[in-house]
Amino acid sequence: MIEQDFLSNPKRLAALRQANLLDTPPEEAFDQLTRIAAQLTNSPMAMVTIIDANRQFMKSGVGSIGPTSPERDIPLSHSFCRHAVTSKQPLIVSDARTDANFNDNPALTDFGVIAYAGIPLVSQEGEALGALCVIDSKPREWSDEQIDTLRSLATTVMSLITYRSAASGSAPSLGETTPLAPWTSRLLSAVSEHVQALDGYDECIGQVEGYPEMLEREKQRRETVVETELHIKQAMEEALQHLEARAADPGYEHIAKLAGATNLYLQAKARRFDVARQFQALQVSLDRLHTETASVFQAEQELRNALADVQALQE
Repeated sequence: MIEQDFLSNPKRLAALRQANLLDTPPEEAFDQLTRIAAQLTNSPMAMVTIIDANRQFMKSGVGSIGPTSPERDIPLSHSFCRHAVTSKQPLIVSDARTDANFNDNPALTDFGVIAYAGIPLVSQEGEALGALCVIDSKPREWSDEQIDTLRSLATTVMSLITYRSAASGSAPSLGETTPLAPWTSRLLSAVSEHVQALDGYDECIGQVEGYPEMLEREKQRRETVVETELHIKQAMEEALQHLEARAADPGYEHIAKLAGATNLYLQAKARRFDVARQFQALQVSLDRLHTETASVFQAEQELRNALADVQALQE
């Protein structure tokens, strides 16, 4: 009863709704972190889960522990993560079969969950929203190093949730504006196409396993993201040739804002690429990866906001 009261607390549920994660498609920003969690803990499956009042929703999941791995939406009766959420403390289970607290959990027989390690995702306001966890179908001892790794990655996940749910700024109303030069339209079009490509890629992530046609669609959409990013770079080169002289002209301040956000976004992506490449060679810390991944997510949000501002002025 105490646990259910905690999960049904109106303040916590309001924070869940504000995060806007329930029933949303997988997103690469989260999947990258669950993949890293699985790799660094040598676990067959890792997840980012969100705990609603009466269910567990899997925002991100990579790997599997068999043909009956946890689904994206499961009842709380099967959830280990709910215990991490209600305690706001890491939950470490080496062998659920011999643990009196978990040996009757239906996930043992339905999904094959034997070992579990999860870190709660707690907002700056102190509300526990879900967990980053790794699971195994066989007993194992989780090392202190692995738990520390999960803590660092959980911090990154919570940062992504925070950036993702940040409210978008509203576009100012300026009435009639001076017609803008053609290069501004090319920049606006390039950014708009890239954001649409990002949205399309996010929608197909997580739907590819076991479906060859989905694999081909994912490949095509990934190529579209790369292609439209090249268009942005070309449009930015042209814009920078003109913008310094025009930034103070009427109507160009928002183009300058869009160009600035675009430049920050491209720089953040380049830094994350370099860090990820080093990370694969184990030459960089999780803290650095956390910083640069969050930077990309924040820059993408600012890019979307700037695009929305300019598009509103074009209407």
